[in-house]
Amino acid sequence: NDDFVVLQVGGEGMEAGQRVLDLTAPLALAGISIFFITSYYSDFVLVPFNAKSTVISALEERGFAFEPVSNGHGANMTNVSSPLHSHIRNSSSSSSLDLQPPGTPPPATVAEWQTKTFSTLHRNDILPLVNESLELRSCAGYRSDSADIHDAIQLGILKCLLTNPRFMSITLTQTDTVSLTLDQELLSQFPSSGEGILLQNDQIYFAIVFDLRKLPEESTGIICGVAGRLLERLGDGGQGEGAFNMSYLSTARTGNVIVREDEVNEALAALLEEEAMSVDSLDGMTNSHL
Repeated sequence: NDDFVVLQVGGEGMEAGQRVLDLTAPLALAGISIFFITSYYSDFVLVPFNAKSTVISALEERGFAFEPVSNGHGANMTNVSSPLHSHIRNSSSSSSLDLQPPGTPPPATVAEWQTKTFSTLHRNDILPLVNESLELRSCAGYRSDSADIHDAIQLGILKCLLTNPRFMSITLTQTDTVSLTLDQELLSQFPSSGEGILLQNDQIYFAIVFDLRKLPEESTGIICGVAGRLLERLGDGGQGEGAFNMSYLSTARTGNVIVREDEVNEALAALLEEEAMSVDSLDGMTNSHL
């Protein structure tokens, strides 16, 4: 098992979809394999421990400010600007880092990563799947010193886990309250469906799932390629209006693109819009279940 270090990145003032690309593109261009977790408050990038210094350098080059945490096992990074915002379609965007994995050098641009990503997915028969019956909610525990609220949240989470949930992501840190992305039916496991103890809104989300078990663990650039495709097709082109919002959850077996209910069909179509992936299969895909 490899050791990983966690980089926590605040996302104030940044669109969610753009933030995913801003974080993952420099690391893909540097040939670094990562796990990516979006929580209610922050983004977390899990990177191999021995690549920590390279990762920090790659992100600093793209406008992120680095601040080590006290225990020395992680870091907080803040995006000073959104450096890739005007370069989604820029084929000349590249990293100055010289790090390359063994074998074939990685693509040199975000556009090339898109091509490589979808070629790899097609070659391994990996298609995006959506379970239309699985409606997700994103929420977080109230910041409170109340032991009753803390205990109610913990009990609710335990009850959720005992149901063998179809989808549940839990993020715990020392600095923020618990963050949850879960099947909305699980909210019934909390007192009053979480009212008064969980921060939440009425937005429904869906997960577009890629089963990545056929790919080697050290695969790089998948998140960058997927995020780049979605922003290129559904983003606002840097105009600041109608920006596409997405989050991403990595697991050991899957990549999960979390999108809003009103954007899931367009997002799925964009992910199937590749020469190697026939859009004719879209109708069948939207009826697929995990």
